[in-house]
Amino acid sequence: MKRLAAGLLLLCAAAFAQDYVLTREIALTAAAEAVTIQQPASGARTVRFSGVYVYCSAQCDVTLEHTGTAATATSATPTPYPGVAKAATAGGFVASNVGTGTVLGRYTVAATGGMVLDLSRVALFGPGTAKNVTIRIAAVTATVKVVFEWEEY
Repeated sequence: MKRLAAGLLLLCAAAFAQDYVLTREIALTAAAEAVTIQQPASGARTVRFSGVYVYCSAQCDVTLEHTGTAATATSATPTPYPGVAKAATAGGFVASNVGTGTVLGRYTVAATGGMVLDLSRVALFGPGTAKNVTIRIAAVTATVKVVFEWEEY
């Protein structure tokens, strides 16, 4: 009975989920980039990621991290999908100054190639600015694009 109640609760929450995207595209010259999605200090909803897409015009090394020291600059506003009534509670940061977090994976993206990382098993629960997920691009001369997608409920 408890499992049924828990399952129904999750189903109801998913029915009211709101979807968001944060896109960062930048031309780097021997520079690094970090893009972070982070929970606020208070008033957070649950964040469940769909995935992240990374494109590099030249071969680049990518690190996926979580729970780094809170980012404070440079903020970026997530875009809600059409039909979404609320602004995201999770914040976005580009050229992020987030501290080094726990590494979930390291990847190499081929020149003029893209990579989709499945983050469907990654979620941020509750408030706290150290609850974050970051994509770091190692120093490179290339055009880089990072697209995070997630839902909040």
